Amino acid sequence: MPKQSSRNMSKTKVAMPEQDPNIRNKNFLEVSLGYTEEMAIEEAKRCLQCKAKPCVGGHHQCLDSGIY
Repeated sequence: MPKQSSRNMSKTKVAMPEQDPNIRNKNFLEVSLGYTEEMAIEEAKRCLQCKAKPCVGGHHQCLDSGIY
């Protein structure tokens, strides 16, 4: 993942890695695999750069982007 300056943060949500459908249809493990540290930091930077902060989890842009 390329480094970006704080002024050039991605406006798109970092996709959560998931189990392959052909693997997950044979187990009961969590589908979402979780973010790597680098991915989590990138996603957190998006929130920190948000013009609508402080967010309380119900902000329409967060809802529209699929975060909540």
